[in-house]
Amino acid sequence: MKACGVIAEYNPFHNGHAYQLAQA
Repeated sequence: MKACGVIAEYNPFHNGHAYQLAQA
């Protein structure tokens, strides 16, 4: 989960997705 968040965080396209995952 953390790795996925880091990858999404580095990708601006998946920035919103990373935020939702972190909030979940």
